[in-house]
Amino acid sequence: MMIGNGLEILSHTRVTKVSYSTPAPQREEFQSFVQLIEFEKLKDQLLDDTVTAIELRLESSEAEVSNILPRDFLLGTTAPDGHTNRYLDHACRISIIIHEDSSRILYPPYTDDDSWPPKILLSEIQTQDHITSSAILVQVLDNTRASYIYKPIERPFYEQSDTTVILQELENLKQCRGRPYIAQLFAVIVSTNPFQTRTCANNQQVIRGFLLEYYSGGTLERCLQEKSWTDLPWRQWPVQIGHGLQTLHCRGITHMDLKPSNIVLDDHGIAVIIDISGIGGVTWNWLAPELRERVGADAHFTFEEGRGGDIWAYGKLLVEIAKSVGRIEGVQRMFDIGTDIINQSPQSRTSLPELIWSLQSEEQEHFLVEKRRRWKTEQGRLKYGLSSRTSHQINSVSCSSSLAKQAAGSPVVSCERKKSRRTIISALRALSLTTHAAGEALFFGIDSLEISFLREAGVIFALYAVGTIIFAYLALSQIEDTMYFKEDHVVVPLEVIESKLMPQDNVIEGSDPISSPIEVDGVNTGRSKAGVSGQVSPAKLEN
Repeated sequence: MMIGNGLEILSHTRVTKVSYSTPAPQREEFQSFVQLIEFEKLKDQLLDDTVTAIELRLESSEAEVSNILPRDFLLGTTAPDGHTNRYLDHACRISIIIHEDSSRILYPPYTDDDSWPPKILLSEIQTQDHITSSAILVQVLDNTRASYIYKPIERPFYEQSDTTVILQELENLKQCRGRPYIAQLFAVIVSTNPFQTRTCANNQQVIRGFLLEYYSGGTLERCLQEKSWTDLPWRQWPVQIGHGLQTLHCRGITHMDLKPSNIVLDDHGIAVIIDISGIGGVTWNWLAPELRERVGADAHFTFEEGRGGDIWAYGKLLVEIAKSVGRIEGVQRMFDIGTDIINQSPQSRTSLPELIWSLQSEEQEHFLVEKRRRWKTEQGRLKYGLSSRTSHQINSVSCSSSLAKQAAGSPVVSCERKKSRRTIISALRALSLTTHAAGEALFFGIDSLEISFLREAGVIFALYAVGTIIFAYLALSQIEDTMYFKEDHVVVPLEVIESKLMPQDNVIEGSDPISSPIEVDGVNTGRSKAGVSGQVSPAKLEN
């Protein structure tokens, strides 16, 4: 309802929104006038299944009034507070205009054409906590009683573009189903149209929002501020975030608002990207410099521009993580990579696959060093029965203790042999860790997350290669000892010996040719023909 600069919006007969730009005394006077209007008499003029706006306009003269507010719509001729009211005095100049509210909340109709994601009724969830104005922690009222994050369409300071943002994010979440490091969609929340006027048999359901998996680790922003990353796998966050961002880019999606508050951690400390609509707004400090001067209500960025902006924000994110962690081994490399990205021009900016490769190589190198150090420490403790010695103390004891063992008469393994054994074991461990990323090494520049079972294929390939090498070694080292490759001996089949060396006329009369001894090269083998595996020289066979 509008009079001058005052606005009232009614849903059927209920006021749902009020805003004024007029001074307080005039606003109070207008409110007193509104209380005198009998809105029940306007029911027949309200629009069905939507929000109806009733606009009251004070015209300059009676001649300009198109649809006058009837006098019988007023409950009285005096204000409820007993004071005079100028609007009552000029009621004959007030026009009434009824139309659909252009700022109403838009609830899109729900169609169940797809089998996924499932739908859940709004009445089947219960609010637990308001995380932000647009994210609510809820519990599904079923047997599991699991918690999820509910992102509703209706929110404080709603604008109709918010519905478009929710639908776009819903579509992007469907495309990223099952992909790691991206928030996962659980269900769509539906209900009957809240603006529905009459109940009918085929009530059209509308989308009220959607449910996301709940990640209890909180945001990366809070983690960096509170310095609570010490017990979390923070070295893996840059690679995880990079893989998540690459997943979006491979599907033609840009994030456009990558920042610590839009990254959450799950129960295991794994980084997950949220708010992936790509059109939900930007943060000035996290926007690439080349895009800042183009920000506006009608700003539109191409995919290439958005991808470059995401990479710039990714570089700034690396710098923020490195600053929060401080002076720790390996952090300087992360800081340098992030600084280079920030300072690069859009044309020369490093691609995301190359950045992930560099960070992953650094992470794997640190992982191998750390694993080797821990393994040495554990081996020393197991060998000497120690539980509190450091690796430095154990290494200093390992070789010097051999003299004491020798004096005690116990067998001693030389330090050189121990070192060789440790080297072999370390190499095998390095091989097992390297095969884990063999797929990414073989397919450099390709998003390994987009190829199913790529890492498993790398492991199988590496095991096949190792098996082939072992087989070749055994074959070459043992094959010379077989009788097939001796110069002076060959294995002769029984049929050849019978035909060449034992003609039937040489069989002694009355003897059993099967059980009689056989002479080969003038030597009585003492074996019957049934068990002959005699050996002859090649010259004998030729004759």
